[in-house]
Amino acid sequence: MSESGVNGVRVSELEGTIEAARKDPKVAATSWTANSRWLGGTKSEVQCRQHTLRFDEPTVVGGDDSQVSPHETVLAAYGGCLTVGIAVNCARRGVVLKDLQVELKGSLDIPGFLAMENIPDFLDKVPGYKEVTARVTIQAEAGEDILREIVNNVFEVTPVGGSLKRPVNVINSLTVE
Repeated sequence: MSESGVNGVRVSELEGTIEAARKDPKVAATSWTANSRWLGGTKSEVQCRQHTLRFDEPTVVGGDDSQVSPHETVLAAYGGCLTVGIAVNCARRGVVLKDLQVELKGSLDIPGFLAMENIPDFLDKVPGYKEVTARVTIQAEAGEDILREIVNNVFEVTPVGGSLKRPVNVINSLTVE
């Protein structure tokens, strides 16, 4: 184990957080924010804590394809969450990773987004992903049964996956200045 823990995960800090949440579950109830700003055309910039993300749309929907699109980042967020979840859970069990890759694919119809609901040939009138597939490829210093147990558990508990699997209460508002 290196100074930064198994697989680069600071396991002792993580275990401290888990223990604090066991003593007071309110510690585990977190809230996150993101602030988006239009940059012109189909471009936007989003601040998440001290990090900046930039988005654009492909040329087929009027963008310049200079950045990833917001809907691609839904897949990216799920892939990142699975990767982190697997790495952390392997680290907690002392399983050393050699390689971990997550490939994601999503099926998306966008007629509602483009105000084309009246075209009968579209599969679905509601915009958004209809199916997301994640394929994990892993090499680690552990048996297949242990790796399957870890990965299947992460499939069930990943926060981004949970958000994709169930309805989320979305509250929108508008301020006109």
